[in-house]
Amino acid sequence: MLLALAAAARLWTLGVKNIWLDEVASWVEASYPIPRLLESVAGDIHPPLYYLMLKGWIVLAGDGPVALRFPSVVFGVLVVFASWFLSRRWLKPSPRIAAGVWIAVSPHLVFYSQEARMYAPATAAVLAACLAYRRWIESRFTSTSSLLAFTLAAIVALYLHYFTALAGLALTIHLLIAARGHRRAVIRWLVAHAVIVAAYAPWMPAAAEQITRGQPWRQPVGLPELPRYLAVLTGEFMTGYHLEWSLLLTAALAVVAYVLMRGWVGLVALIRRDRDERDLWLALLCAVPVIVSLLALPLTGHMGLSRYLAYLTPLLVIAAARGLDAWPLSSGHRRATLVTAAALASAVCLVSYYRDPLRDFDVRPAIRALAAEVEAAGGDPGVAVVDPAFMEMCIRYYAREPLVRYQPMPPGESIWKMLDDVGRGHPGRLWLVVARDSVRFDAAGVPDRFRLEEVTLQPSHPDRIRLLRVIRTP
Repeated sequence: MLLALAAAARLWTLGVKNIWLDEVASWVEASYPIPRLLESVAGDIHPPLYYLMLKGWIVLAGDGPVALRFPSVVFGVLVVFASWFLSRRWLKPSPRIAAGVWIAVSPHLVFYSQEARMYAPATAAVLAACLAYRRWIESRFTSTSSLLAFTLAAIVALYLHYFTALAGLALTIHLLIAARGHRRAVIRWLVAHAVIVAAYAPWMPAAAEQITRGQPWRQPVGLPELPRYLAVLTGEFMTGYHLEWSLLLTAALAVVAYVLMRGWVGLVALIRRDRDERDLWLALLCAVPVIVSLLALPLTGHMGLSRYLAYLTPLLVIAAARGLDAWPLSSGHRRATLVTAAALASAVCLVSYYRDPLRDFDVRPAIRALAAEVEAAGGDPGVAVVDPAFMEMCIRYYAREPLVRYQPMPPGESIWKMLDDVGRGHPGRLWLVVARDSVRFDAAGVPDRFRLEEVTLQPSHPDRIRLLRVIRTP
């Protein structure tokens, strides 16, 4: 039943929300022949495994929105499955079921299970590594098969996303504490990591170049801003994205925050009281990636940490449910009731996510409107200038046989100069597709040589994207 709930939550409205920039980037990379794919990915910022997996999937299932996102759905359900088995080490049946429901309906996890990106597969790989590590620990460091399974899962995770290495760092810290007096265990751990390094060696030059190059659009982050980043990160772990705030949603957020905070404080109390290495392991795995990521921000600039650390969400839920054992509650049923309340509150946030129909900029209404304009003009194709330029990639995905020539705005170019240049080269009809937050478009500052007419989009989202007919005046 739990897996059915997880699958239903991830399949619901799967194809409704528009394919957005990052998903289009996945589609573009996966469309290349493998040698060019590897070369292109090396020039980006992520490892190549997800794009290679997606390329094979597209051959089998096509590249429609549902097809592109379906592998993430499968990995998202596997995350719930792995979380269930992992939580058995800490939770009794009632709170374990409640925590499983919480993870199944987590809006943060559902978001990445409905996105054609590597975050759901990376989460599944990290949890698989965690399960294998716990089995190795519980075998008193004797289970070679468990250590081998950990090694394979760690290699897969690293080839999916670099930030999974922070989970490996947390596990290493735990091992050095838990394996005191077990010299052979440390040696076996080092051998396993030597295998991981050897398996990753072919990609290491590209990874080093990507990490040192960074991304020029990242805004600087100062030390005083780190508390705000932590608050945003925590909020996104709890509620995901794309929320339309209401009194009900505020109450739901308060319930989730209360249970999480009470559980995390309780987990610290349990560690101090019982000194159980399992609780310490859970705390390290939740805390180390967050601390290291936040401290890296002044060096790297702005990063969407809740994306890169999405694998922490199920672990944070398990940690909260475990931490409630430290409080003098009347019974296990009351603990389960608190976890259930957090799960129901998360479901409220999930409904809010479903109700928001958009991701980033939905170009589909503009494409439909332009097609209607061309048809009404008797087939005169014309040119549409697109700002910001990255929207042209999304248009390319949806308009495979475009009736209009789409011209992306070059960086630093003036919109009006661009319209002049395009107008001279293409004397036909001219349009402007512009995003709400375009810093280069000022409707009040239109030069006299142009007149702009708004084209109504259906459905209309003028707060996100606009289509303007450009008329050149004499």
